[in-house]
Parts: sequence; structure tokens; C-alpha cells
Amino acid sequence: MLVAAIGWVLLSVVLFLISAQIHQQGGKVDEVLGGGGAPFTPTNVLVLGTDARPKGSKEPGSEGGVSRTDTIMLMRTGGFANAKLSVPRDTIVTIPGHGLSKINAAYAFDGTRGTVRAVEPLTGIDVNHVAEMDFQNFPGLIDAMGGIGFTPKSCLTAVVSGGSGHDQRSGVTSGGGRYFGGTSFRLRKGESYHLTGRQALALARVRKNTCDAGQDDINRAQRQQQILSAMKRRVLSPAGFLRLPMIAWKAPQAVKTDMSGFSLLGVAIGQFLPGGGSSAVLKPSGVQTLPDGGQGLIVNQSDVDRARRKFDK
Repeated sequence: MLVAAIGWVLLSVVLFLISAQIHQQGGKVDEVLGGGGAPFTPTNVLVLGTDARPKGSKEPGSEGGVSRTDTIMLMRTGGFANAKLSVPRDTIVTIPGHGLSKINAAYAFDGTRGTVRAVEPLTGIDVNHVAEMDFQNFPGLIDAMGGIGFTPKSCLTAVVSGGSGHDQRSGVTSGGGRYFGGTSFRLRKGESYHLTGRQALALARVRKNTCDAGQDDINRAQRQQQILSAMKRRVLSPAGFLRLPMIAWKAPQAVKTDMSGFSLLGVAIGQFLPGGGSSAVLKPSGVQTLPDGGQGLIVNQSDVDRARRKFDK
């Protein structure tokens, strides 16, 4: 049994490396990254998700135009540490060559390189690698896991328009309540749901929660962190182990990164090693008007320093 388990893991490692070799699309950001990355070396990865949408999509966001970042998350892995720090997309920063602007505009100006140059001065955290989510392949990774569990920390009702522009609902019964998957959500606080890849992606993109109008981008970032944590738990479960070769094959396809296959594998392994860490969202202290007349969020330096210390532990 032990020999079979070891063989299963080795098969998964080989499939991961082959998939990474075939599918990885490196970005031209090496000159602004710290490099490195191994299971036993603390490594900071900047995880990005943009508002780019496939052509023909009716979802809010960029369709074939200039994209901005919807998700900006620093992830510390390796060295028996595990931490996440999300930056709200409307946080005001100074973007080199462009002055004061919302941090999500840095990607529109200079892609991943621009975002790195905006995130590092804001947080004081050096970025070693970048992983940009490939939203066309991300659902396939979660489906390879057999889906993930999700328990809302508050009620959530939202509609995310699909390709047809209609409210597409696929009724799924879960935990005694009614869950509307596909592109519409009606989730009860504290109730357990099982999400497919498409449903998890739609949930990560939800901007307005009509069940709790007071929620904002901070709550959205918290849901995104919760989804990543759910994916980790799924991989570590018995069901995840049985699906490990499929997960290993799909994982490199779900991100566009500067990392080689071995570096990406090292970062992935680091996520599953024992170790403590924090999960936080950089909370704004107020609102400021930008030169273009729009408004963005400001963050106190003391709050940034506190978040960085927790992240670096």
C-alpha cells in the first residue's frame, strides 16, 4: 500500500512537470522579481486576477480591451510559513510614470510588471514570483478536484451574467437549502455548499451582494481567500489524493507565471507543508479624490506596517 501511494505521488509530480513544460506562459517581469522559490525557502508570490472576460461574455469587466486587476493577493509560502494578504483594487498608490491612481490601473499601464512595481512600495514586501490566474482553465482545476466545499460567512445573493446575458440557474440542493449555481447565487450564512469550477469562479467575481448591501471589495477579497483555502483542503483530503494525478495535470494550466516547472512545483509543495500564517485584507482608512475626479481608498502606513509584520511571520 505504501509503495502504491508513493508511486501515485511520483506519477502526479511527473504529470505536473510535463503539464508545466507544455502550458506555461512566462511573463516579461523577471527584472523586477526577486526569484527563488523552494519548499523550504520563504517565497512571496503575487497572485493576480484581471477583469478580462472572454469575447461574447456579458459579465462586467473588460472584453477584448485594456484589463485591470480585480484580484491582488500576496501569498507567502515555503519555509513552513503560509500567509495571504489581499490589496483592495481601489487602493490609491503612486504608479511610476502615471502619478496617483487606483492600484488596479497599474496592470492596464504595464501589465504584471506594473502591478509588481505598485505593490512592493505600498506593502514593503518584496515579490519573488507572479502567478496570474487563467480564468479559462481555472474552473477545470477545481473540477479535477471534484469541486470544493464553501461555507458563507454571511448571506450572499448575487447574479453574474453569463454569455447569453440571462439569469442562468442550475438548481442544486445542498445542506437542506436551495443553491443556485452557474451564474446566480442565493447562499445562506453558515450553510455548506459544494461548488463546481464554474460556480467557484463566478463566486470569486461577485461584486455586489444584494443580501448585504454593506459589503464591499474587502469582503470580496475575503471570499477569494476562502476559495483558495477550500482548494487546499480539498487537495489534502482522501478524495483529493485519489484525484491527485488529474489535479497535478490541471494545476499549471490554471496560472500564467514567470516560474519554471520546478519552481512552481516547489511553491505548490510549500503550500502543503505544516506552518502557521495569517489571512488578511489591507483595510482602507478613508476615501480620497483622484486628479481625474474619481475616488479611491487610502490606507494608513501604520496599518500597512502591521499587516506586513503578520505576513512575514
